[in-house]
Amino acid sequence: MPETKQQDKSGPIARGKRLKSLRMMAGLSRKAVDESYQISSGTLQGWEDGRYGGLTQKGARRILQSMQREGVQCSLEWLIHGTGLGPQLSAPMDATLNPSAGDDAAMVDELLYFRNRNQDIMDHIINDKLMLPCYEVGDVVAGRRRYNWREVQGLLGKNCLIQLNTGEIYLKHLKEVTLDEILHFTMLEDSKMLSIAFDKIRCIAPVTWHRRRDPA
Repeated sequence: MPETKQQDKSGPIARGKRLKSLRMMAGLSRKAVDESYQISSGTLQGWEDGRYGGLTQKGARRILQSMQREGVQCSLEWLIHGTGLGPQLSAPMDATLNPSAGDDAAMVDELLYFRNRNQDIMDHIINDKLMLPCYEVGDVVAGRRRYNWREVQGLLGKNCLIQLNTGEIYLKHLKEVTLDEILHFTMLEDSKMLSIAFDKIRCIAPVTWHRRRDPA
């Protein structure tokens, strides 16, 4: 029987085409991916050509982590099934902090300095009151992304930026981790737990840089 439209979008050939378009968007050759992220050129070509079953979920997560570091992001659902958040360039925080629009020029300079001195930084402007009194609406926070489960376990008790595979970003306090790779988060002044499976998370960044905007 012929494949349905969704089956075709989820098939190895379609996954391979999306993978190749993601790599080209990042401006990387297969050799560069091999050298920078230890995904061999042969394996990558097999995934892109749809051979031997094509790109796996595990392989897709490795690719997404690599592309995120190159400033390109998309959802796992898009890469595997062709649905959800498609590829887009990660907007640097300095694009949203504009001194000509009245933002604190010194804070922009500080953030750029922090980004230049550290690798793979995620930054975020707080847009809710869920983490009061520590963080107010308009505050800017940043930290280095962590992708590895072992690294994430070491963030217990820290305030962290969490980016899901779907692209959403949250600021929460990492309260507890479990052996079955479930992370439990809270707000600072709220005992209610938010539980997220690690495989739903693209990356986590402990907040190591925090600035408060000057009041208008």
